[in-house]
Amino acid sequence: MTLLGRYLLKEQLRSVALVLFVLLMVYLLLALIGELDDLGNGNYSLLKIGQYLLMVMPRWIFDLLPGAALLGSLLALGNLAGNSELIAMRAAGYSVWKVARSTLIGATVLVAFGILVGEVLAPPLEQMGRDMRSSARAGSVGAAVKSGVWLRDGNTFIRIDRMESPELLNVVDIFQVDEQRRLQSSSRAEWARFDGERWSLENVRRTTFNGEAITTEVIDRQLWENQFDPGLLDLFVIRPDSFSSLELVEYVRFLDRNELDSRRYRAALWHRLGSPLAILAMAMLAVPFVLGSLRGAGIGQRMVIGLLIGFAFFGLRQTLERTGVVYGLDPIVTGLAPSLILMAITAALIRRQG
Repeated sequence: MTLLGRYLLKEQLRSVALVLFVLLMVYLLLALIGELDDLGNGNYSLLKIGQYLLMVMPRWIFDLLPGAALLGSLLALGNLAGNSELIAMRAAGYSVWKVARSTLIGATVLVAFGILVGEVLAPPLEQMGRDMRSSARAGSVGAAVKSGVWLRDGNTFIRIDRMESPELLNVVDIFQVDEQRRLQSSSRAEWARFDGERWSLENVRRTTFNGEAITTEVIDRQLWENQFDPGLLDLFVIRPDSFSSLELVEYVRFLDRNELDSRRYRAALWHRLGSPLAILAMAMLAVPFVLGSLRGAGIGQRMVIGLLIGFAFFGLRQTLERTGVVYGLDPIVTGLAPSLILMAITAALIRRQG
């Protein structure tokens, strides 16, 4: 990379970092105001609120990165244009395509950063944060860990392996102990369903311990003695956007194998896979804007235009993801089409100016 290319890259990444920091502070302030409503519920203290917000911050970074890429690139190239540095570069033979190439390299660095944050850091940290927040607010009614969700109801301990929804549980282990904490019985149900009034267990294998005698029975369907509000499990249901891409692929396969509805998670998967393209498209869009129609605009005007485009693009992606699930649209199209269309428009504009 040439000296001018490195200079453009440095300015772009510095501006994106500045914009991302400002957006994060706005998110943090709004989230803090919202969390203060629950201050004092259970063990939910200011320290717990701070820990929770820090744990979900990588998710915010991943979500904000496409918009920050556009605004930061607009800011960097706009400053260079305002100081006549881009004019000097072009006079020295640094063409529009070279500016676009340097911007693309910066966008690629942002994509790598986004993948690191969104795929490696955000999923486990967000889940840990939500578990900590739920336990603190509810007073430790249960815990969500890698081995499943654990609940306690008197002398009964319940482990839920998977939750399709708060009303449909997959692989439920139930352990009954006496007052001396000696195991009396253990049961494993393949499914637990809530019909609006009662819980029932399906394909149950129950083992009873009575002194030295051990008996085992298999039951197709039975009423679950532990009747609790499914709303309690809302605290532990993992949202699709809390999964990494690999976890989404595994979960979609699991749902398909069990002939369950996977549309919501399939749409979330392709939406996530489209995020790197969104970062590339948004960052590259700054090139034709600064070198074209917004060449004579001030920083404020560029930022307003960038904000409007960012909000419109974000709204379009979210709308397509949700309406695609409702109307059965192809998740590949709803997840990738907005970014691909924007990239095609950007390439055409750069080609026209170059």
